[in-house]
Amino acid sequence: MTRALAVLLLNLFVVSVALPLIAPGVEAQGAVDLSVSLVYPEEGGKYLSRLGVKMRAVVTNRGGDWYNESLQVTAEIIDANSGIRKFTENRILPLNLSPGRSVEITFSNWSYATPGNYTGKVTIYPRGDTNTTNDVSTVRFDLWTDTWPYPIQLSGAYVTPSRGTTLTPFTFRVEYTYPTPPDTITVIIDGTPHSMIEEDPADHQYTDGKSYYYRTTLPVGPHNYSFYARSGEKNASTPVIEGRPWVNITLARPYASPQEGYVTSRYHFTVRYGSYFNRPPDEIKLHLSGRTFDMRESNPDDENYASGNKQYFADVPGWEVGPGPWNWWVEVRSGTDRVRTPDMTIGGPSGTEGTLMGVVSSDLGGEVSELELRILPLNVTYNFEGARYAVDIYEGKNYTVIFSSPGHSPMVVEGVDLVGGEVKYINVTLTHAPRPAAVMGFIASTSGYVPEDACVILYRGTEPLAEIRPGADGRYAFYNLTPGGLYRLFAEAPFHQNITLPLQLEEGETLWLNITLLEHPPPFSVVEDPVPVEGPIRISFLRVPDLTTLSLSLRNTSSEIQYTFELEGSTLLIYPTAGLIYGEVYTITLFKGCEDTGGNILLWRDFTVEVRAEVERGGGIEIKPPPGSEGLAVDVSFEISFGIHLNTSTLKVTLKELSGGVVPVGLMYAWGV
Repeated sequence: MTRALAVLLLNLFVVSVALPLIAPGVEAQGAVDLSVSLVYPEEGGKYLSRLGVKMRAVVTNRGGDWYNESLQVTAEIIDANSGIRKFTENRILPLNLSPGRSVEITFSNWSYATPGNYTGKVTIYPRGDTNTTNDVSTVRFDLWTDTWPYPIQLSGAYVTPSRGTTLTPFTFRVEYTYPTPPDTITVIIDGTPHSMIEEDPADHQYTDGKSYYYRTTLPVGPHNYSFYARSGEKNASTPVIEGRPWVNITLARPYASPQEGYVTSRYHFTVRYGSYFNRPPDEIKLHLSGRTFDMRESNPDDENYASGNKQYFADVPGWEVGPGPWNWWVEVRSGTDRVRTPDMTIGGPSGTEGTLMGVVSSDLGGEVSELELRILPLNVTYNFEGARYAVDIYEGKNYTVIFSSPGHSPMVVEGVDLVGGEVKYINVTLTHAPRPAAVMGFIASTSGYVPEDACVILYRGTEPLAEIRPGADGRYAFYNLTPGGLYRLFAEAPFHQNITLPLQLEEGETLWLNITLLEHPPPFSVVEDPVPVEGPIRISFLRVPDLTTLSLSLRNTSSEIQYTFELEGSTLLIYPTAGLIYGEVYTITLFKGCEDTGGNILLWRDFTVEVRAEVERGGGIEIKPPPGSEGLAVDVSFEISFGIHLNTSTLKVTLKELSGGVVPVGLMYAWGV
């Protein structure tokens, strides 16, 4: 019903009673059942207050007997918010109603009506009524004025909280004030309108302010919002509030799959991360029933963190955590910001156990004497004395069971499914295997050092079985080898001759074999030895060295000797700056890393050579007085002249008599005389 029509009805309705005509003394059959219903105002109606309110009700005899008594009818108008009664009228009417007939009652006008929300109530008090449940009728309606002096007011606009994550529910609120309810009231977030919900549906008084709200989550970044309301031809809006709420790093859409499974299952956890500043997380971790797992990027090439849709994942084997249920959540840290998802729960692996049972035999006959049972992926090992076993483990799919016994080859049984509460029998026969052999030792160079980049390869026939590159100690070892022949051990190293050694391995044998590789000759030689004390030391190379890569040292027994050098063809000329000492031994060290002019390694290690300086040659020995002189004085002195300088610490002079006795002498040295 339109407002215009409602106004018209208020002015036209008058009190009227329609009484049915009945013959006096005629009695109706059955009980009396009077009911009442309000026909004006209507439920939820909205009316102009300046016209007042005339309530109208209809009383109907729904029973089978006549009603021929006086009837009390009470009309009330009550403020729906305060509960205060604003209008009351009692009527006592003589009624003569036959079954199925009705009477309409119009009450006096409430001329002091004011805008607000009200409850209209009509109650009848009939005599002899057999059903009182329908003796009261109520409606809710609104009154308003077309002379309201104010526009629509939107006040108290705010959002809470002002900062959060993509998992945070943000609540937008505003208070609406106007005589009539809004036809539309929205919050506009980032340009998109969203319909709001009334805070208190029972509050129908809009003139004193009515609260509306809208709750939602938001994507990463700063946001803006405003409010808009319209009632009839009137409307209002609030200014746009910029930068609120704020959403920085975010976690969204946490998901786990499968929700339930076995300890043999792998569980896949994912979450979506976002950063307003497009920064990767410092850490993002899955917390799962007391365990913590790092999460990884699903697509490392995607560097768009600001989208809020950057997926991270963690795959967790069921056996690492154990039976469910599993509680889990995800936490991320970026700088000083931290965000975590709510706690979640999944069923996780089943905790129901089944039993594996069986007997292990040997192909040599009878049962094995010892048994080791290993179950993957649980990675648990059971040991038994004898061949019979029984273990209880969690139900699961695709177990791998490994049976081992001394002197036998292990047997692997894959794809074992175990149902909780059931027994699964697995009987196997192991094949006898000889005890394995091994070969090990050390590799060295003929020069006494462990060559760099050495390699030892073990062949059986023409097929390589294994390759080892020994470390600094030169040790190599090959284990678990099948006994027999046709083995070959091949060893090689740069700047050495390789070697191949045939091997015969016996059952259970550990063969020690040390390998010595013949080093290539030095790529140089000393041209002359002894070397001249004044001239250069000449070293001839097989290839022309690149002097920019050459480094050397020259020493005698006590100190470093300064030098210069130059290249003459492929010969290196070394010039000691102070000359050499006759007969002295010198050490020359050519350091590793020297290359030839083609960039190839010339010196693969440090090389050391010794050279001796030439011996000074004198003019003979002169003795005064000469040997054979006669009549010499008792205290004669002899003068012995050498043609060269002597190291006096090495000189010894002995004077003997003809009879062989030694005559004591004293020595005095004179240099350069």
